[in-house]
This record gives sequence, structure tokens and C-alpha cells, in this order.
Amino acid sequence: MNKVVAFGEVLWDLLAGGAVLGGALASGKSETVYSPAFVIELQEPIGSGDAFSASFIDALLDGRDLGQACRRGNALGALVARQKGGTQEIALEDLEKFLKTARQKTPPDDFKVYLAG
Repeated sequence: MNKVVAFGEVLWDLLAGGAVLGGALASGKSETVYSPAFVIELQEPIGSGDAFSASFIDALLDGRDLGQACRRGNALGALVARQKGGTQEIALEDLEKFLKTARQKTPPDDFKVYLAG
């Protein structure tokens, strides 16, 4: 990774406000990106925020950009929220498949300017 990112400066997780907005907004020193939440059938949200954070941080440590980190965080959080209990293992292959096939919500007009490419 060619840049150091301070966690407190980067992440504004909108998961708690998901009913109103849904998704994640991240801001670094030179960019702000928004990634809409995924459309899922909610079973139980417990653990989805932890999953989001873990996947988001993993993506940054893997050298991915903020937009990719937000999208991957949203995806793993959604996968956890689709299951009862939030403790079943989710394989990397399942995450990759979900990222290719799942549909994201339509972003609010005010956030379209921040959509990650």
C-alpha cells in the first residue's frame, strides 16, 4: 500500500442510518466516495457492522481504493445481514460472487456525485 490512512479520518459508516440512506460514505485527503447498500432480504443485522468494518479495512490493506473498500464492506455486511445469527462463515468466493451478481440500491440524488467508479 503506497499511502497511510488514519482510520478516524477515513470512514463515515452510514450503516446505522441505513433505513434512511443505506450504504457507506468514505472520505480521504483527496476524495469522497459513496457506495450504495445492496438490496437483500434482511434476516438479522447483528454483526453486519463488524463485517463491514473488517472487509473495508481488509480492502484498504490490500491496496484497493476507497470506493472498492466501501463496496466490499457493504457486500460483506449485506451477506451477514442475510443470515440468522450473523455467525456463519462466509468464504471469500461467496463474497466475490455476491459482488458480481448482487444489485445495489439506487443512491439518493445528493449522493450521486460521490459514486465510486
